[in-house]
Amino acid sequence: MTVEAWYSWAAIGVAASLGGMIWAFRRGVFGVLANFAAGIGGALLGGALAAASAPHAVFRGPAIPGIPAPAGPSPMFFAAVGAIAALLVLHVVWIGVLVMRGRQAPAR
Repeated sequence: MTVEAWYSWAAIGVAASLGGMIWAFRRGVFGVLANFAAGIGGALLGGALAAASAPHAVFRGPAIPGIPAPAGPSPMFFAAVGAIAALLVLHVVWIGVLVMRGRQAPAR
């Protein structure tokens, strides 16, 4: 795993978290930071697990013959899946714990 791979997984997480900010219930600095943390963390975890589970995968090697660029799409795919899964879990927890509990609180 190279530094470029980690940066690309983090970029996938940032992009997924920006897409996840479309949901209007998450507001404020805490919501934005939670989205970024979940997206980046999920992408890094998914990419690292995919790279560690199949270090010599079938898809390794040059993307185009003669060009020495690694074509390992499985870590990129699993980085995206990990980011989306982490964001879904965060959104479900956000709805269940913070929003629903706040609506059911007694009036003071």
